[in-house]
Amino acid sequence: EQAIRAILRHDPDIVMVGEMRDRPTAELAIKLANTLVSLSEQYGHPVEQGTQMFNVPPKDLADVADIALEDTVKILDKLSSKGWIKVAPEEQSLYVTNGKQLAHLAGQI
Repeated sequence: EQAIRAILRHDPDIVMVGEMRDRPTAELAIKLANTLVSLSEQYGHPVEQGTQMFNVPPKDLADVADIALEDTVKILDKLSSKGWIKVAPEEQSLYVTNGKQLAHLAGQI
C-alpha cells in the first residue's frame, strides 16, 4: 500500500488517486483508466474536445472493466471533475479529454 502511494505521489497531476485513501479504490481507478484508454484507442474518434466514444453507458463500461456500477460511476464523476473525461449524455458520448493522464494512471506511459 505504501509503495503505490509513494509512486503516485511523484506526479502531482495525478490528484485523483492521491485522494483515494484505500488500495482497493485506487486499484479500481487504475483498472477503469486502463479500460478507458484501451477503448478510446480502439473505438474512439479524434475530435476537437478529445477522443469521442459513442454509446458507452456506465453499466456497459462497468461490465467491460469488471467493476461494480457504483464504483464506475464514482470514478467517472471524479475523472470528469478533474477534466480528464467529459460525459455528454445528450450526445450519448464520452470524451477522453486528457488521454495522457489516463494512460499515465493506467500505467501505459
